[in-house]
Amino acid sequence: MTPEERVLLADSCPGASGADTVSAATIELLSELRRRDDPELLLLVCQLNRGEVTEELERLIAEQSLPARVDPLTAEVLAETLDAVRATATRTVAREYAGIERRCRRVVRAFVDDCLGFVPLLHSVDGPESLTQSLAERIELPALLLEQVSGPLAPTATRVIAAQTLLQLSAHDRALLLQCPGPRPEQAPDPRSPSVAHLLSRAAALERFRTEFDHSVAWAKTCIRHPPLTLGRNQA
Repeated sequence: MTPEERVLLADSCPGASGADTVSAATIELLSELRRRDDPELLLLVCQLNRGEVTEELERLIAEQSLPARVDPLTAEVLAETLDAVRATATRTVAREYAGIERRCRRVVRAFVDDCLGFVPLLHSVDGPESLTQSLAERIELPALLLEQVSGPLAPTATRVIAAQTLLQLSAHDRALLLQCPGPRPEQAPDPRSPSVAHLLSRAAALERFRTEFDHSVAWAKTCIRHPPLTLGRNQA
């Protein structure tokens, strides 16, 4: 049976047995890719595994309430798997394929580290710096959050700093802010004795987000004034 025939069989076998068939078809495709670099085989591997990889990444993103777009991370996991297979012996292709779940976790961790360790350029220009643009394309934030911090910064820098700010808040705040339902009236608490309910509310989370965003912008401006520090963090 050719790799292409195995793909057709995998597509026609739903359920648990289908998962086994997808695995067998993918391993055969990956083994074949070690012998010949064929774009069609690459596409077949991605088509067979994109759904499962995306589902695992969506679970991790939701579990940790992260401001991450799933599509770029899916592409990264699949690319890492293909690179690993090309660099390994034929007998270990199945082991590299089995490492997809581990790669999903590592890619999500790397996204968080990249966001927190990056210093975007803050100039309000039409052509944003390429590293800032690249990172901004991996970030998913509700429009309402970006509206809270709209200002003189370039949109890409605003998006990156907003994601950095969100990642520094508690998981509880992140979950509230990423859900971002429509605005709803909330009774302002007595500032002399804020209730626990208010402190845990979305309104309070938004206020913490706005405050921390201002702090993050100030921090970024400090880094920009020290080019060696900025360069070091962006190359890390």
